[in-house]
Amino acid sequence: MPVTAPATVPASFYDAPTRRSFASRHKATLWGRCFQLTYTNPQGRKITVHARCMDYGPQAWTKRDIDVSRDVAERQGWTRRGVVPMAVRKCNTHKPLPKRSAKRRR
Repeated sequence: MPVTAPATVPASFYDAPTRRSFASRHKATLWGRCFQLTYTNPQGRKITVHARCMDYGPQAWTKRDIDVSRDVAERQGWTRRGVVPMAVRKCNTHKPLPKRSAKRRR
């Protein structure tokens, strides 16, 4: 299921170089677009973080739909917990990142 629709997907932690980002294995997910990632902890508290889709992955054989960055996992309090269910919704309040210029900087 693409992450563009409201859904609960299996998520895991990975050591991403960019803060507040995640990787989606679905090519239908808009790269650079902001999403709301909501994790419900064992006590029932919902923790929502805004993050951008900045990479493609994980592989289909892993049975995970997204990998979130260390920053997102730490904000939600589940860094080393393994695979957790996470609700993903497209965020309408944040604009996508601007596209890079075709010119090279020297």
